[in-house]
Amino acid sequence: MRVLLTNDDGFDAPGLVAGWHALRRLQNIQIDVIAPARPHSSAGHVLSDDISVHCRQLDPFGEILVVEGTPVDCVCAAVHLPNRPRPDWVLAGINRGGNLGVDVYTSGTVAAARQGAIFGVPSVAISQLVRSPLPDDWDASARQAAAVLSALVAPHTPRPADVAPLLHAAAFRARQASRGNKNYREPRLSDDQSADSSNPLVAIV
Repeated sequence: MRVLLTNDDGFDAPGLVAGWHALRRLQNIQIDVIAPARPHSSAGHVLSDDISVHCRQLDPFGEILVVEGTPVDCVCAAVHLPNRPRPDWVLAGINRGGNLGVDVYTSGTVAAARQGAIFGVPSVAISQLVRSPLPDDWDASARQAAAVLSALVAPHTPRPADVAPLLHAAAFRARQASRGNKNYREPRLSDDQSADSSNPLVAIV
């Protein structure tokens, strides 16, 4: 299975690396990394008239494509560039910031997943909620994302030992929800989150 990995924080963002590590935990996954040259947070669903694409070698990915354009442009490049296999899934993220409520309309991360869906490609946007004073923990983000992705992208393949417990826990904490209004000033945590030392992950499929 081939997965397009993109984001809106730019090709050198730590969240993109975390997304790559999350996918690497799954079996039989080929990863194509196509990401913007610069951050495009809050860019929304912007499609450029013209884009340029450059190949780069970058650890830990290997060869990637860097796009002078938006996250939506990256998805379009994955689908329309000649001599490239069409992705089976699109993963946008891992974004630094929750993309909650009305942010889904302005988020470049969510827009990339939305463009994948427009092309008929199953897509997911994954975002890491940031809660001060907790530090960013991209290793934890990668493990949590791997649990989500294993259930969505590869539900019938064996799961890594460190992912299975997280997937079991996620089954009890995941909820389908309608979009709410944005209010970051007074966060409300459930009882099982109040003592958690990590920031929760947000996935939009």
